[in-house]
Amino acid sequence: MSSDICNFILLGAISAATNALLLVVLGFLFRSLILHLLSKNIESYKAILEKELESFKIKLQHDKDREIEMLRKDLEMKALEHEIRFSKLHDRRAVIIAEFYAKFIEAYYSAGEFLNSIGYEGQPSKEKLGEKTYKQIREMDRYFNLNRLYFDEALCGKIGDVIEGIFDPTIKFILALQEEKETGGEHRAINEWIISLKAYQEKVPEIKRLIEDEFRKILGVKSS
Repeated sequence: MSSDICNFILLGAISAATNALLLVVLGFLFRSLILHLLSKNIESYKAILEKELESFKIKLQHDKDREIEMLRKDLEMKALEHEIRFSKLHDRRAVIIAEFYAKFIEAYYSAGEFLNSIGYEGQPSKEKLGEKTYKQIREMDRYFNLNRLYFDEALCGKIGDVIEGIFDPTIKFILALQEEKETGGEHRAINEWIISLKAYQEKVPEIKRLIEDEFRKILGVKSS
């Protein structure tokens, strides 16, 4: 009886130990299975994330390239617009320079003819030459003032000097001739003519040369 009880207890203990061991093994296997499944899920999720990251990088690069291209086109368009405006401005300045220079040369030579003591056969009277020169100077001066924004301040100063250099001796000689005609003051007219001619010859040619040099620079023409 005692032996049977001992055997029963032993069998129970063995059974309990076996069940416990089985539970441990099953727990280990279940844990391994869970870890395996989790590992597979993590690898799968990692692959998905890497794929999404690569897609994002590609999209980001595409967006960056597109924005750079748009910026490049915008800059090219602005550069072209600036070039067109600058080209039109340069063309406009070239026209103004040509027209002003033509008026300037006409006034310059008319004043020279008016102030010169050496005449020629068929030459208009001094009064006629004076009127012609005065009119041309006024036209030149008006044209310059209407378009002076196309020239820098330094060039405007030189042009103003040359207009003054032509106008002052011309108008003084005109007034002296008028006084001579009205009062017979021939002596004053001769003196004024000498002073005016000297001022014209000394001042105007040098300023004329400086202005011509400036015009050539603006137009891109090399000086000799």
